[in-house]
Amino acid sequence: MLSSPVSPLCESLLPHGDAGMRHVSPRVTRLFLLTILLLLSGARAVAETYVVDWRGGADFETIQGGLDAATDGDSVLVASGTYTGTHNTNLNFHGERLLLAATEPGGPTIDCGGSDRGFSFGTGEDSLAIVDGFNITNGHAEAGGAVLIEEASPTFRNCYFGLCVATDRGGAVRAVGGNPIFDACEFDRNDALAGGGLAIEGGSVSLRSCVFSLNDADEAGGGLLLVDSSCSAYSCTFSYNECPCSPFSSSNLGGA
Repeated sequence: MLSSPVSPLCESLLPHGDAGMRHVSPRVTRLFLLTILLLLSGARAVAETYVVDWRGGADFETIQGGLDAATDGDSVLVASGTYTGTHNTNLNFHGERLLLAATEPGGPTIDCGGSDRGFSFGTGEDSLAIVDGFNITNGHAEAGGAVLIEEASPTFRNCYFGLCVATDRGGAVRAVGGNPIFDACEFDRNDALAGGGLAIEGGSVSLRSCVFSLNDADEAGGGLLLVDSSCSAYSCTFSYNECPCSPFSSSNLGGA
């Protein structure tokens, strides 16, 4: 039985008097009260889907606009085309569990314009923060030319990271802590001081059916750099990644 007092609104909605209560079972009454309480608390019955199209005619014209409107469990679908500039780069999930996905094969392109990165994850996002079907190109940052992950564990699926540059580590992606997942992603022609394609530090990474090609690093890890980290790789390909140094610089620093 519910032991808490019934709110005035709930009480006003209940049948009154012996005639009204005679035909209402205690179980039905409890279900009725719980339904009203959920409605009063603002709980949503279904997740929302928002559509982004740079040409207009959708819910939003910028990707961050869709992400800002979404909350846990929602989906943000992005139409094909090139997205660049304010609110289309340095995208942030703000800790929400969201699906950010392309509306069709080939996917939208996030062109960072050589002056920013595509995504930043740093508010505890877990594997249910998903990016699916995006091309992230021309990123440039001190660390993580396309994506910077700090103590978070997002999932990337069917994404292309190309022509991105980091002046320090992680030409395409740098992850410090956390356990990010990359599924069917391609790291192509990215460049960094270390970890030309991907740099993982102090955490772990899961790679499934990923391709690392033509990435370059000056010090360590042409394609992949691991620093005090672990890596689970399944059915991945590493080809023509370059580093002018030994792939293993010390017992705790290695690369492919």
